[in-house]
Amino acid sequence: MNLRLVLILCILLNNSCYPQDHTGSIVMINVGDASRMDIAKAIKFLNSYKPKVISVDLQFSRNTDYKSDSALVDVLWSTDNLVMASVIANSSGEYDGLDVRYEFVYGSLPEFIPFESNTGFINALTESDEINTLKRFSMFEKVEDKIEYHFAIQTALKFDSLKAVQFLQSNLKIVDVNYRDCLNKIATYSLYDVLDNKISKEKVAGKIILFGFQGPGDKDKFLLPLNNENSSKTSIYGLEYLACIIIQVISGHK
Repeated sequence: MNLRLVLILCILLNNSCYPQDHTGSIVMINVGDASRMDIAKAIKFLNSYKPKVISVDLQFSRNTDYKSDSALVDVLWSTDNLVMASVIANSSGEYDGLDVRYEFVYGSLPEFIPFESNTGFINALTESDEINTLKRFSMFEKVEDKIEYHFAIQTALKFDSLKAVQFLQSNLKIVDVNYRDCLNKIATYSLYDVLDNKISKEKVAGKIILFGFQGPGDKDKFLLPLNNENSSKTSIYGLEYLACIIIQVISGHK
């Protein structure tokens, strides 16, 4: 789809491609140390509230007990508009955002990736400074002669394809992350808030639901650039990094 066609469609759809606030469009669910059975229960419960997209920033790369694995597989295969995480690497097992040939490596075992779902890579593009800050992201990579989109881009495509395509058309492949106030536009709950029925249907219906890790502990945590626009935070979880990129894409911010 070319940019001119996208803009025509935007006009026909009441200028829906112009930047919008999108406060509350994303709900992050911190899985913490929850079991696969509890994750399955939470996804099933939220599915009943009709979210627009469910994106899972988790890797199920090995089997555990049959009952828990089966429950999670059944729920994932029953989920519409699902995005699962992938991991990509070059022949040296590394990722650096350069235009090279990458080898596709599933983040999860095949049974956890339904045929109707999409995958997006979650590799973080860290800077080559002393503290490996998160400043940029690559929108897509070529993997075995196919295009694999970034996890956040793939999620945005599921949520609002017009805005996502416009963002892809309007930017270079590698984009600076706009951290300005993004986390203030995102609701965050624990997985146990879901299981304890502490989230209303209005908080979920038509929204993007992001499952991933936000503690306890510093696993999957990165430092922000010293000149970041979210001055209240000096570090960020990988899930928050992905959420800020999604906000940037669906809001039309460069």
